[in-house]
Amino acid sequence: MEIPTPLTTQPFHPSLLKLLSILQEAKTESTIVGGAIRDIILGRKVIDFDIATSAYPTKIRELFPDAHLDQGDFGNTFIILDGHRFELTTFRQESNYNDHRHPAVVRFVSTFKEDWQRRDFAINAMAFNPLSSVFYDPAGGIADLDAKLIRTIGNPIERFEEDTLRMLRAIRLSAECGLFIEQGTLAAMTPVRFALAQLSIEQIDQELSRIWKSANPDLGVFYLKKTRILNKQYPAIQHFPDSAIGTLHSLPYWRHRRDHVMAVK
Repeated sequence: MEIPTPLTTQPFHPSLLKLLSILQEAKTESTIVGGAIRDIILGRKVIDFDIATSAYPTKIRELFPDAHLDQGDFGNTFIILDGHRFELTTFRQESNYNDHRHPAVVRFVSTFKEDWQRRDFAINAMAFNPLSSVFYDPAGGIADLDAKLIRTIGNPIERFEEDTLRMLRAIRLSAECGLFIEQGTLAAMTPVRFALAQLSIEQIDQELSRIWKSANPDLGVFYLKKTRILNKQYPAIQHFPDSAIGTLHSLPYWRHRRDHVMAVK
């Protein structure tokens, strides 16, 4: 598969290359995944680099003795290397999302080819290792970026029922990246919106705050109004004008306005 030009010209940080080199020397399959790859291709600034690997958490701790292992069974390990923080996640498969947010069953696997289907959107399922020059795009993320689309992997209703935060994440990514939500993905939000009751107000506020601060907040408002997914939590959103950039940026901080906004019918 042809590697997108932005990935071949990206000056990856020496600490990231050092981390990948250590993992490679340990005979693991490791790759940069998700939002970092998406943002490099889009020409956006990358804040965090996430690495997916075949190394189990115990092996990661052996290779990086000072690594901090996240609590739980999700295979997340945080590493500080040369003053830079990285998140490593063991390749895995997930099932039984009993709370519409977290998997009850996690099984570690050996390759990215077994891992990618659990991810949310095609544009977040791309992976690249700059040392081996191996690029993965199993779900058609490049085609979606070319079409300026956000599309779930597999059945969108199932993906949103697994993790209800994905609905807000799709709208937030649309606002941040200037992308449009694919029709089937968008239509699936309405029948699943009841599951948003499982989220805390703080989780919702965090996504909304990023929408307000994004490059395209009016696009986020358009999708929030069209899907009506937050009508119960924030009915005032329906009263925002379709072109609401000035309105949104004038809100001081969403959490402090919660009582006022929810009182507007």
